[in-house]
Amino acid sequence: MRYFLLVLIFIGYQATFAQDSTLFVNMSITGSGFKGATPFWQSANSDGTVPADQAQVVGQWSLYKVYNIHNPRKLQWSAGASLITSYSPETKANFFLTDLYQAVKLGPWELMVGQKRQNVGLSDSTMGLGGLAISRNARPFPRIQIGLKDFQPIHLANDFIAWKISISEGLLGNSQINYGPVSQVPNTYLHQKQVYFRLGIPESKWMFFLGMNHQAIWGGESEFWPKENPSKWTAYKHMVTGTKYQHNIVGNHFGSFDLAFNIKTIPNLELLAYRNSVFSNGSIFKVNNLQDALTGIRVRFPKAPTHSKIQLKAITIEYLDLENQKSRFSNNESILYAEADYYNSYRYRRGWSYFGNSLGSPIIRTAAHSLPEFAGNLAQFTNNNLLKAIHLAVEANILQTHILAKSTHSWNRGTYLAPFSSTTPQWSGYLGLERSIPSLQSVSLNLGIVSDIGQLYGNNTSLILSVRKSGFLN
Repeated sequence: MRYFLLVLIFIGYQATFAQDSTLFVNMSITGSGFKGATPFWQSANSDGTVPADQAQVVGQWSLYKVYNIHNPRKLQWSAGASLITSYSPETKANFFLTDLYQAVKLGPWELMVGQKRQNVGLSDSTMGLGGLAISRNARPFPRIQIGLKDFQPIHLANDFIAWKISISEGLLGNSQINYGPVSQVPNTYLHQKQVYFRLGIPESKWMFFLGMNHQAIWGGESEFWPKENPSKWTAYKHMVTGTKYQHNIVGNHFGSFDLAFNIKTIPNLELLAYRNSVFSNGSIFKVNNLQDALTGIRVRFPKAPTHSKIQLKAITIEYLDLENQKSRFSNNESILYAEADYYNSYRYRRGWSYFGNSLGSPIIRTAAHSLPEFAGNLAQFTNNNLLKAIHLAVEANILQTHILAKSTHSWNRGTYLAPFSSTTPQWSGYLGLERSIPSLQSVSLNLGIVSDIGQLYGNNTSLILSVRKSGFLN
């Protein structure tokens, strides 16, 4: 808490005397009451801020110093801090930080240290299900990251080709071990790298995107391989390249190959089509399931008439298929790698998670969110990764009220190690209304209802009421 206050004072002091100062504040208080368990769309993509209890009050207090795009200086800095406070009958009072970071930008390149919310991949991160590998579902983890902040033209190609690249190393803390001579290791890490290319200039009526992201959770190799006793640097090299160390795969790997196409040829319409194909489980060169993917289309209407009482802003439709999960390992390799078993790890009990929430797609949840009959294998993070889902989201303005509706229908089969007895359907929905309060600058009132109907999570309903203030201070 003391560190948080010092960061706020530092940001405010520096911003006061810096010519490129741009301060942004975001504060909210949210109260909710439940019937049943926490509904899916109340906790999904919320940066791990929603408690699992049935009644709760959550406060968010954030202050950011962002880059000034109008300042010609090549060297700029940014920082941010976001404190989450909550109270519920079970856990009582609780608080933690989601964002706490400092960044420096030199031209197009940025160095960031700390924990900061992020999305990875080519998809709709605002209305869609979120990134397959890294989304805004779990708390941000502390990391150091360097890369291009935005797409930068490659001048040799007459600016027709632009690229975006980054690499980061993060800290996840201790992890329990499923197999090996030790039951846990004190330090595990998350390596992350991504590279994307854009064909077409931003002013053109079409742009094509392609690229990939690769993540790996690793650490503790010298503890669970005491005979080989690899150094941390040796383990790191084999993890980064996806190569084996003495017949052993280093790390739990996950990522996606992404394609996207953006069209602006029709007046008052912008279309983004995308597909993220999964690779997982060991070497990125051996496991690539083109069938397992997130496919989506987002249509925006950026020039909706302001005088109209009903304004359709955007529509997103996504289809997620994770039912294949077959690897390319040869028959003489370990049976542990026969199926990819997305978001689980044969080695780390935490699987693909941080503070109990999926680092990737929010539709992958722990067994605690399912009904008791679907408990599954306790040595695995999730009891359900063999699934298909259809997701629809609509954004509109009606009578000066912002409307956001989400509907997600999934068909769930468990995992390869612990399949459900039959396909289990589940529907989850969200309807949110936001309206500005004219007498209070930058303050809005939000009302939402969230529901689950189905056989996996059961029938749950939550009513949400929040007050939010956000905007630039200078």
